[in-house]
Amino acid sequence: IATLREAGALMARFIDELPVTEFERRVTYQTADGTTLERTMWHAIFHVLNHATHHRGEISAVLDQHGIANDCSGFSLYIH
Repeated sequence: IATLREAGALMARFIDELPVTEFERRVTYQTADGTTLERTMWHAIFHVLNHATHHRGEISAVLDQHGIANDCSGFSLYIH
């Protein structure tokens, strides 16, 4: 959980420090399979946040399957 909090804090700091004009800037990047994509910065940020939610859900499901209490995908983790 500490690592998730640290990652969330880093992302929040990145977004807080990003000049407003940068949110509409176009960014080009490559996917894991080498495909080149171009997106608006805020779309890329939203994708990263949304995809991280997907992975937290996967981690939470595996922990649940092993009977390990967790709140890796709970929103309440991020509002305390």
